[in-house]
Amino acid sequence: MDFPITKIENEKIFQNENVTTFFRLKGIDLEHLNNEGVDSLFNGVRNSLNNLRNNDEGLSKLTLTKESNFFYKIYSIGGETYFNSDDETFEVHGHKNELVIDPVDAVFSESDFWGAIEFEKDHFLLNGSFWRFINLYEVPAKLNFQQLNGIGDYFISFRKYPVEDAKKLSGRVRNVNQITSDQSYIRNIASESAYKESEQILEDLIHGDENLFDFCLWFIVRRDTKEELDLETRRIMSSLSRIDARGLVETAGLSTILESFVPGSEPDFKRSHFATSSYLSCLIPFNGNEVHKDGIAFNSLSGEEVYVNIFNPYAALNFNGLITGKSGSGKSVIAQKILLDSLDAGVKGLILDKGQSFKKLTLYTGGNIFSEKFNPLQFKNPHYLKAFLMSLIPEVELSIKDQGRMFSLIKEYLSKDEEHTFNGLVSELSKNFEGIEHYFTEVQDFITDSKIRITDITYVDTALYPKKIIGPLIIYLIEYFKNIHGKKIFLFDECWEYLERNSEYIEECFRTFRKHNASAIAITQDVADFLSSHSRVGQVIYNNTNHKFFFYQDTTSTNLITDEDSARIHSLRSIHGSHSEFFYKDDSVRKTIRYYATPLEYELFTTKKEDNLKIEKYISVYGEYLDFKTLINNWVDFKYNHGGMDAQ
Repeated sequence: MDFPITKIENEKIFQNENVTTFFRLKGIDLEHLNNEGVDSLFNGVRNSLNNLRNNDEGLSKLTLTKESNFFYKIYSIGGETYFNSDDETFEVHGHKNELVIDPVDAVFSESDFWGAIEFEKDHFLLNGSFWRFINLYEVPAKLNFQQLNGIGDYFISFRKYPVEDAKKLSGRVRNVNQITSDQSYIRNIASESAYKESEQILEDLIHGDENLFDFCLWFIVRRDTKEELDLETRRIMSSLSRIDARGLVETAGLSTILESFVPGSEPDFKRSHFATSSYLSCLIPFNGNEVHKDGIAFNSLSGEEVYVNIFNPYAALNFNGLITGKSGSGKSVIAQKILLDSLDAGVKGLILDKGQSFKKLTLYTGGNIFSEKFNPLQFKNPHYLKAFLMSLIPEVELSIKDQGRMFSLIKEYLSKDEEHTFNGLVSELSKNFEGIEHYFTEVQDFITDSKIRITDITYVDTALYPKKIIGPLIIYLIEYFKNIHGKKIFLFDECWEYLERNSEYIEECFRTFRKHNASAIAITQDVADFLSSHSRVGQVIYNNTNHKFFFYQDTTSTNLITDEDSARIHSLRSIHGSHSEFFYKDDSVRKTIRYYATPLEYELFTTKKEDNLKIEKYISVYGEYLDFKTLINNWVDFKYNHGGMDAQ
């Protein structure tokens, strides 16, 4: 065959008398929409198809005379969507047009660029690659929006019938017992149903709610070997059968279909079908896969890279996050992934750990293991000091009036020109609140008057402290965190039960972290328990987190999570050793995301006992003269390239 493009000039394609444009279509990510949003988008696409132009000089299709109506081609290739037409005015609803300078490179790879084409019976060879076209030969009677996604690359050609011709055609269809209906194509069925449905489509045509189109759709199969080509062909055929469709491998017309496939060429409507605008809109791909413009790299379910930016500048209110899911679902792994990538980007971190899940990561990144003792009077914020003290005093002990008096006494003490110590503050308070010093007896063993050094990466193990101490410790660490300079993340792992007395203070901190260029990321198991009526602090945190990472969990029965989101959470599937899945949600995005750990990430993040025992054994043998980071890097190389402990 001869290459059909005459020339490409000024971003237009010239092919004989045809002049067309070629765009990349940037469609929105449908996962971001709820059911109502998808329906609205679908209706918008249908309306844009209804409003397609017809060439006024075009002759009636019903006369079977060659006419010159506008043609439209849409390609779904490698996760990208392209649009080619001789109608420069058309825009696909829900997509943004980006003009493509070299359309041939968009649909062919560089290695394909035209060499000799060898046509075989049912495929052809182009520069060593094996190609095949599979026609959507029998189309489903009903088709859901985006149902073809995931089956394979395809291109679709379509053209619109003039309204009067469509009305005549609808009448003829009725007379021969063929129909078209919303999201279904014209096919032979029972006479009574045919009559009713053709009456409906005629009414929709009259009112402009529908129009009729010719369309043909071809799946594009390209592989490096004939065996791979045949295997992929069988997969596509099987996928089509599952949606009540049938494919046909093209044989005699291969060169004609290939010419139609080339951008700029007028399509051949061989093996075309009738379709309503509603049905045709279901065939137009939305290949948008995006969370944020940049950030931490993950994957969509289709395998494309997507990014989550904790410090997304377009976040509505804050940079805070919540990670929730059942035990073993992957919560701590994702938290560590977020933290490691953030630390690599210069973000600083404070880790409040339960169970030493984050200790390896801390040692690997050169973090500081926090001292068991801390100095509450290191920071002179009276609001913080009041919250610290109240975390140790029963709520019923002090009235609101008494709490106000306590706040005044704290400010008065801080204004004194003397060394400020915790015991000094308690002594001043005991003069006004008889016996109050007894509430602080247990905490004294963990108090120091020495200044604690603020480090860029700090690790705190809550297992080292009695339960009663954890609440005030967290209040102290929040103030410590605020005094870390620069962009920073505070990671909380399962500690909310200790903060119920301080829910108002926690709410204030979570609301104002953004002005400190800070993100607080909370980790918890069951979101329903976290948001239950008896957990005030859980509701506070949920309402003040922009980024939400849901892993699989048995129940999400709460009025703060919609039924649609709950269904997505229940559909998550993580496979150990392969990937973990989570449902991500912020103020504008809803997306199911996959995370594939690198070998280094797996070894740093794993909490499996058998994995860590092997690491510990390796360190005990080789760790005397090497730093922890070098040890882990050597262990990863040893395990994945030399057989690990199994090779010994």
